[in-house]
Amino acid sequence: MDVPGPLMAPDAEFEISLEGGRPLRDVSISRIRTPVTESTVRGGAYTADALEYKMRATIHDAGVVPLLTGRMLGPSTEFAQIEVTARTKNGDYTIYGILTDSVQRPGSVELGITITRIIS
Repeated sequence: MDVPGPLMAPDAEFEISLEGGRPLRDVSISRIRTPVTESTVRGGAYTADALEYKMRATIHDAGVVPLLTGRMLGPSTEFAQIEVTARTKNGDYTIYGILTDSVQRPGSVELGITITRIIS
């Protein structure tokens, strides 16, 4: 899987589906090395490869924390896939991923999402 160039554009707008759409800010998508040497199923949820794409983003609404708890891989045995819509001047994309970590700050939450699929 490759990330389409328009998703990396500074004017791309992102929205996460959590009880309606909530805007994401400070979005970055990067390709990272993982500690696996071959395809591995993580948490029975998704297949990790030696290289995968990770999204970091911030929601400026700490009230979403209760909505995230059941979606994060790890604390929940019944987690759900995360859906993010990206609007770019070249069209819209739907990004699916697994929420792997979050950091709560006063008034915001920073998310770490491993991208599993992108649909244009």
